Amino acid sequence: NKIMPHRSATAIGGSAVADESVLVLPQGLHEHVQHNRLLVLRAEDLDRNVGPWREHTRALGTIIDTLGYESAVAQNLRNARRGGEVAPITSIAQLRHTGQFVFIWLECHRTAPPPLPQPPTAAADDGADEEHVGALLSARPAQPSLSYVAIGLLKVGYKTLFLMPPSGGSLREVWAQCVLDFFVLPRLQRQGVGRELFEAMLQVLEVRPSRLCYDRPSPKLIGFLRRHYGLASSVPQTNNYTVFAEFFTALPPPKRQDHASVNMRPSGSAAMPTTMHNAHPRPGGALGVGASAALRARPF
Repeated sequence: NKIMPHRSATAIGGSAVADESVLVLPQGLHEHVQHNRLLVLRAEDLDRNVGPWREHTRALGTIIDTLGYESAVAQNLRNARRGGEVAPITSIAQLRHTGQFVFIWLECHRTAPPPLPQPPTAAADDGADEEHVGALLSARPAQPSLSYVAIGLLKVGYKTLFLMPPSGGSLREVWAQCVLDFFVLPRLQRQGVGRELFEAMLQVLEVRPSRLCYDRPSPKLIGFLRRHYGLASSVPQTNNYTVFAEFFTALPPPKRQDHASVNMRPSGSAAMPTTMHNAHPRPGGALGVGASAALRARPF
C-alpha cells in the first residue's frame, strides 16, 4: 500500500485526541513505570507474549494505536490506494517481529485520599463519642491514588540504510539506529515534554542524537535538534532519511569493495559506529541494551 507522506514520519506534535480516557495506563502496569514518567515497550516482549503484554495487550494496543494514529493525522500520512485514509506507521500490529522499542511518556495524576473522620461534637452522647474515637484511632492516612495518561510516543529501531556522505563519493551501507516516529499530544506542545521524552530515549539507549538517523524529519523536528543539540549540518538522503554530518565522522573508512556508484549493491558486512554497535539490542540484558545509571530501564 502506497503511503503519501505530505509531512514527516518524525514530527513532534499534531492533532488532538478527542477522548484521552483511552490513553490511561492500566493499573497493573504501574509497577513498570520508571521515574513516574516513562514506560519502555519492547517488540520482542510482544513477539514472545511475555511481560505486561500477557494481561494488558488490549489496553497497551489501544494506547499505541491511538498515539500512532494521531501521529499519522498530524503528519498527514495517507494511503492513496484506500481513498486517502489515514495510514499510521506505528501500531501494535506493526511492532511485531521488528525488534523496535517504543518509549511512552506519561502524565502522572494524583488523587487526594478521602479526609479522616472528624472529632465528635460536644452534643454527641458517650456511646457515639467512644465509637468515633475508635474510628479515629483505627484510621490510617491513605496514600493518594495514582493514574497515568500516555501523552507522547517515540519509536526507535535499527535499519540497514545506504547513505551518501556530505562530501559525496560512494554510498555507505550502515546498520543504523533510527528515530521512526515521534509524537506528543498538542495540548502539551512547547512545554518541554518532547525534550524530556527524547532525553529519556538517549539515556536508555546510550546514544547521541548525532548518531541517529531520522525518518522523514519535519522542519519542526529539524529545528528541535538544532535548538537543543546543536545539530545544524543535516544531510538529507534519497531514501527519505536524514542524518547529520557528525554521523559520518564515527564511521570507519570505506573499504575498497564498498560500492563505487549508487547503482552497485554493497558487499560485506554493514559499517556502523562503535557507539551504535554498543547500543544494539543484545539478549540477556535488562533491556537488551546498555542502560545508563541515570535512567536504567527495568525488565518487564
